[in-house]
Amino acid sequence: LSSNLDMVEAMVKENALQPLVKAIADDQCRFAALTIANIATHSSAIMPIAQAGAIRPLVSLMSMSDNDVESRRFGALALTNITTCEAFHSLVIETGAPEALFLLSNSSDVESKQYVAKTLANLSCNVANHELIVDKGGLQPLISLANDPWPDIHQHAVAAMWGLSSVSRKLRRKIVDEGG
Repeated sequence: LSSNLDMVEAMVKENALQPLVKAIADDQCRFAALTIANIATHSSAIMPIAQAGAIRPLVSLMSMSDNDVESRRFGALALTNITTCEAFHSLVIETGAPEALFLLSNSSDVESKQYVAKTLANLSCNVANHELIVDKGGLQPLISLANDPWPDIHQHAVAAMWGLSSVSRKLRRKIVDEGG
């Protein structure tokens, strides 16, 4: 239901996002994060998701190593979908998402690493994020992801590094110097 546009519009209209955001903090966090990830596939729903305060709990969900793999994965998937809209990049960055993504990049879960690489690729499309990603320690996780044997992870990590290197000679040099 949460991926059907008519249902998403009804959920937003009926304020169903607020209970989902609250559910991220309880035992049903996996399902709440997946539902928000599905809803965020519709660009018109990203603003209501942000207004409901979902980004910070999603970042917290990804950051807690005691959460199960699926919960952390679905948190990353939700951020992947939210960061397709550049208007929310600064909010995602401010909530500590880069650090949570860097931690999750070490996961043994292939899908989690894929969503991390996609989210970082989305964020690296915005020049305003370049220095922030690098300053927060993003190059080594990206280089590790770029060397991952899974093609999708490799592709998105390389896209993120390409985005980071697209404007600044200094960042291009730093990427090369660090092994990228």
